[in-house]
Amino acid sequence: GRASPLLGGEIGLSWTTLATVALMAHGAVISGWTPLSPSAVGLVWLVYGIIGTLIAVILGRRINKASDLSRTLINQASAATWIASGLMIFAVVMSIIVAVSLNGYSPDLFNSIVPLAFSLAAVSYAVLASLTQQGYLRFAALASGAAASITLMMIHEPHMYFVAGVLLIISGIIPSLIEVRKARTA
Repeated sequence: GRASPLLGGEIGLSWTTLATVALMAHGAVISGWTPLSPSAVGLVWLVYGIIGTLIAVILGRRINKASDLSRTLINQASAATWIASGLMIFAVVMSIIVAVSLNGYSPDLFNSIVPLAFSLAAVSYAVLASLTQQGYLRFAALASGAAASITLMMIHEPHMYFVAGVLLIISGIIPSLIEVRKARTA
């Protein structure tokens, strides 16, 4: 029910922490702060995706084995919204890879993934906030929506990645830490 704690906080914390590191690394590479070529950002995001997926699978299995609460409607809805968001981002990434590789489109298309990811997070958080009536989820929805708007306005600026990293701490890491704490005290 509504009172059931959300159990995916550790998964959210791992994804948002990894994404924050990847955003900062991406910004550093394209700003010329590292000796790496701008094409190296693909490797940054590949490593992010592989590590994040492995952690999510391991934590997800642990959560499912450890608690019957994982089968509550709210936890099923949480898993569904975040999995659907992740799959949508993956589909967009693959589409952009094809468009850039085969059609010669600008690699700047990859910049659109950041506001898209924040937008999907805003929707996921809004759904969960509506179902749980938790204020921290409403805050996360609003912060993610604002982050989507801010990063969209900065889409052609290399420092957008640094700003996105800071915004993700606010809109993703902090709510995930709250969720972890709530699950442990429940």
